[in-house]
Amino acid sequence: KHPGPYAAENAFDGNLGNLQATNGYNGPPTGLEWLRVDLEQEYTIAAIKIYNRRHPSPDVGKRINGASLFVSNDQKFLSKQLCAIINEITTPDEAETFICSSMLKGRFVRVEQMRNIINLHEVIVFGK
Repeated sequence: KHPGPYAAENAFDGNLGNLQATNGYNGPPTGLEWLRVDLEQEYTIAAIKIYNRRHPSPDVGKRINGASLFVSNDQKFLSKQLCAIINEITTPDEAETFICSSMLKGRFVRVEQMRNIINLHEVIVFGK
C-alpha cells in the first residue's frame, strides 16, 4: 500500500483526478506489483474498466501493458481466476473495459504486474 497522495484507495474512489501507485513507485520494482479492490461481498464479475494514468510521456502510460486482472474470494489470491490480460492501452489517458472470458464469482479484484509499477486513476468493476 502506497501512502499519501498515491494511496490505493484512490483507484476506486470515483474521482478520476486522483492517482494511485504501488510500492514500486518508491524505487525500481523487482517482483510482483499488485492493486486489490475489496468489493465487500461476493459478486458475479462480468468486466473490469481501467482508467490509465494520464501523463505527457507515452512511456508512463504503457506501464500498465501486460498486467493481469484477477477475481478471487481469497484476499491473498492463493486461488484466483483470470478475467483478462491488458495487452496494450496505447493512449496514456485512455479508459478501456476488459470483458472477462466467463462470469467470475468473487469478492476481490486484483491488478497484477511483474517488474513494473501499477499507476492508474480508477478501477471500475461491472457485475451483479
